[in-house]
Amino acid sequence: MSESDSYSESFSAADVVKVANRFGADLVMLAQSSEAMGATRAAEAIEDIKLFAKKQYIERISVILDDADGKQLRARRYEVSIDASLWSPDRPGNNLWPKTSGGEISLVIHYSGAWDSLGDVAKANFKKELKRPWGPTDRDTSFSNMSSTGSRRYSSNSYGLERTDFE
Repeated sequence: MSESDSYSESFSAADVVKVANRFGADLVMLAQSSEAMGATRAAEAIEDIKLFAKKQYIERISVILDDADGKQLRARRYEVSIDASLWSPDRPGNNLWPKTSGGEISLVIHYSGAWDSLGDVAKANFKKELKRPWGPTDRDTSFSNMSSTGSRRYSSNSYGLERTDFE
């Protein structure tokens, strides 16, 4: 698939990459401020997210900051929209998470129906392209123990990610 491929009349692969780059900018800033994810791991995760997004395999992404004891301190939810043409796109920002000695940032991809409809062989072949291992998890991504503290929207044409912050 080339960058000029069109998914619909309203967005292209270039739009998806533009929005994924905004997610990537957020993740890099969160990793730097919290010191809970290395630069290489963040870069690899961003590249994988772009691959998933270009294939429309993502429904949402959860980003979670845990302390050294595994307690959730902060979180983000990025919901995919293919109806974002009327959004006023925001810039990445408000990405200062607390320094967390011994903590870790985790990413959870919630797959779309397009991923679910793939066969095992197609999924295995796709995973060979990825830089990081992505597997099943039982992480709680409801963030019911936190309060929503803000949101932003990243969009290009009708493709978008709606970010919700939790703490």
